[in-house]
Amino acid sequence: MTEDRRMKMVDIIRKLMLKAMDNSTTKAESNTFKEKAADLMAKYQISMSETTIKEDVVEDGVDSNTVDAVTEGRMRWAFYLAQFIAGIFECKALRHTGTHTLRFFGFPDDLKTTTYFFNYLQIEISQRTRRQNWSTKKEEDSYAFGMSQRVYLRMMEVYERVQEIVPSECRDLIVLKDKAVDSKIKSTFGKVRNSKTTAKDDPTAYRAGYKDGANIDIGDHSKRKVNN
Repeated sequence: MTEDRRMKMVDIIRKLMLKAMDNSTTKAESNTFKEKAADLMAKYQISMSETTIKEDVVEDGVDSNTVDAVTEGRMRWAFYLAQFIAGIFECKALRHTGTHTLRFFGFPDDLKTTTYFFNYLQIEISQRTRRQNWSTKKEEDSYAFGMSQRVYLRMMEVYERVQEIVPSECRDLIVLKDKAVDSKIKSTFGKVRNSKTTAKDDPTAYRAGYKDGANIDIGDHSKRKVNN
């Protein structure tokens, strides 16, 4: 295939991908465009990186969603939970300074999954924490933080197994989406400050939370509810 012919096919694939991401496109139409693009990529051996769309175009598909944390007092464990869930589902999480409000950035389908999973897990962890009847806020925060870290490790095990079988073309798309989300955040807020915490855990409460984190259901039931 000549270089001119290859560039024409790359352009066709890009246009199909743009149509698939257009907000006015139905889900059925989007799937059709994606399938056509995938068929052309396979037929002409074109990689996802070759079809990369400029970030200022892809950024148009990035949306945001605001969620209030249910925790009272320290936000450390809830923000930690939001950050790792957002990362797993290809989104980013920010916290509005001085508030219990979190804001997720990502593509619409990723946002739905991220928001649902965060709400489900933060309520589950908060309820389990209250049932322990800890005597101090430090113990409550340490228990919830330990539980969050255990859930994170369990979810990362699943995520890493999935990544092992993800085609390189899909990994290229993930990188592209990540750049688009970062670009959207930058255009919305400018420079974002990274917050650091110096809070120390209560060792006993943290260990109890880490142990109990093994009992939280992280199955695919949440995804079924998101899609319904």
